[in-house]
Amino acid sequence: MSEKKSREARRFERALGLYEDGRYVRAAKLFRWAAKHGNAAAMNSLAIRYREGKGVERDDAKAAEWFTRAAEAGDEMARCNLGGCYLKGIGVEKNEAAAFHLFEQAAEQGNVQAMYNVGYCYFHALGTSQSTQKAAVWFSQAAHRGHLRAQAHLGVLCLEGRGVGQDEKQAASLLISAAERGDVLAQGYAGFCLLSGMGTASDVKRAAVLFQKGVRRGNALCECGLGLCYLKGFGVEQDPEKGLMLLRRAEGRKDGFAMKLLGDCYAAGTGVEKSETEAAACYENSARRGSMLGQFCLAMCCLDGRGVPRDAARAVFLLKKSAEKGYPAAQRELARCFEIGIGTAKNEALSQTWYARAASKTLKYHSHGAF
Repeated sequence: MSEKKSREARRFERALGLYEDGRYVRAAKLFRWAAKHGNAAAMNSLAIRYREGKGVERDDAKAAEWFTRAAEAGDEMARCNLGGCYLKGIGVEKNEAAAFHLFEQAAEQGNVQAMYNVGYCYFHALGTSQSTQKAAVWFSQAAHRGHLRAQAHLGVLCLEGRGVGQDEKQAASLLISAAERGDVLAQGYAGFCLLSGMGTASDVKRAAVLFQKGVRRGNALCECGLGLCYLKGFGVEQDPEKGLMLLRRAEGRKDGFAMKLLGDCYAAGTGVEKSETEAAACYENSARRGSMLGQFCLAMCCLDGRGVPRDAARAVFLLKKSAEKGYPAAQRELARCFEIGIGTAKNEALSQTWYARAASKTLKYHSHGAF
């Protein structure tokens, strides 16, 4: 190492120590000195200071400028960070394709966060074509390197059989492991695995504990799970009032699953006065939020005329939406409609197709849409 590079490295290390000690202004000055002398890691660190506003005045444009310089110098973390700027339009014009390209570059350099980001982009078709299979591959690579959210997302895909073969045991293992290490998304899904015995032994008390952890962090899925626990007395002392409060809190977060569960409460008269009309209204709200369970429940109301006018054609429309998202009960009911000719013309081929798809799935709960 040359004397010049050695000096840059020493200044950079000193800056890191000062930052950890809370001496942000002095740290920023040293980061800037090392950055201006060509240290790529210092460029990335200085950019982060501009994003945080610690030691310098917050300036997203300057942050993006320094991320760019560091990325051009080959720094993998800077490429990942710059990709985040382009993905969200922070300090630069939003450009999902540029973001994906930068994530790919950083992932190929071994950056674990970038591996997760590439998977996320594939899953949501951000800057690239949608591919659940490719998303699963990248989530797997990041998960095997210790990335908790990647592990959680991989667990969800295994649970639902999207992009990978359905494997409830593997899913539960991934989700419970990530949940116990603090990932809030995993806490919700792992809680439901434990509540229902999906891929693991049923343990309602352990489920309630995980839900409680997620509730403290404001997670809607955990609010739904703990709400169910209080409504049914699973792992906690039964308290319908507290259960409804949690469901309404999640509903306030525009959570479609919570809306569906509230519909169930009105349908059964659990903690509220029984009302088919109110139940159908909750299912309607849930369906509008894209919940496949809400779509299925509203479809059944339309078929039976419970709380809404009987409308078989609308029921089939809703069943298709739910079935296409992978809900086995909707797939079976849609197959029956095609078989008998309810709300649609008879179609034996489509009936058999949907029966087959339903038979290939064993999903006991829901796709929360948490990605």
